[in-house]
Amino acid sequence: MLALEEREGGESESVFLARPPRKSGLLLLASAWIAPLVMLAAWQGGRVAELTRVLLELALFGFGGAYTMVAWFGDAAVERAWVAPSMVAEALGVAEATPGPLVLALQFLSHHALANEPGATSPFLAGSMGALLAAWSIFLPSALWVLAAAGAYERLRSAPLFAPLFAGVRSASLGVLFALGLELAVATLWQGASAARFVDVGSLATCLALGAWLVWQRASAPVLLVAGVALRLLLAKFAGV
Repeated sequence: MLALEEREGGESESVFLARPPRKSGLLLLASAWIAPLVMLAAWQGGRVAELTRVLLELALFGFGGAYTMVAWFGDAAVERAWVAPSMVAEALGVAEATPGPLVLALQFLSHHALANEPGATSPFLAGSMGALLAAWSIFLPSALWVLAAAGAYERLRSAPLFAPLFAGVRSASLGVLFALGLELAVATLWQGASAARFVDVGSLATCLALGAWLVWQRASAPVLLVAGVALRLLLAKFAGV
């Protein structure tokens, strides 16, 4: 809502005042989000229905940003044997290396979750369905929550009663990020079958070198990504690790 605010000296300045959206609009948006998911799950069943349920839980109860959402979904996908643990690390690598938000890693994982078990359709079509399902299930409800909280977030944020709530959310998010980092480190550095596990020395050296560089001189994510790939290739070629 646009309004005029009078300043000192009689001048006026246009400002935007937050105004909650209409409830009918929110209900329409929520229906447009949920109805196709319910129909798709009822039509396909099986892994499609299970994937839809996990994505709905993530959209409704996920918090803490893209990394925590990837951690949540990655843990659910590995637990259900949809993808291997190393695939979560690869999904993050793909998302960091390509333009767009980090939650595109969820599309990558959802694609593989359905492509690995396509059922009566082809792996290409099943994987495409999984990627579209992830995009629909994540981006539309995000817009819904932003619209629903318009005008109320700043009041809640400054209210003393809710300060411990936001502090708890931040702490929980950090814990989820730590768990994700630990899982990715194990999947990346600890290679081989369960009967003959070994430490990937080349990957460990790459991580230590890039970590030292990041502490010494902060670099952007694309620079770190390119440097990591180059260093890992050099170690494999000249050091045999």
